[in-house]
Amino acid sequence: MKNFGVFLHKRGKLREAETHFRSALDGAESNKPENEVHPCVWQCTVHYANLLKDLGRFEEAIRLCKKALEAQRRTLGNEHPDVKESVKILGWITDAAK
Repeated sequence: MKNFGVFLHKRGKLREAETHFRSALDGAESNKPENEVHPCVWQCTVHYANLLKDLGRFEEAIRLCKKALEAQRRTLGNEHPDVKESVKILGWITDAAK
């Protein structure tokens, strides 16, 4: 799910990547309680937040990244590699917002 969005992001196709991420996330999150959302959705959300950082939408990026990180911590635990990656990306976003 996230791979094509990340691919587009790395290639500098930010608007296309945003469209892909938003479409993937809209379908995955629709009408599901947070505890029923697959952990890959949260990882995708973090990568989408990183894209938003590059689009200069820092507040939205921080909000989404924090939401995903909180859900990851609850479902995966603090030591999971996805959680550690999300912490790193939140740091990048926060630094860029300064």
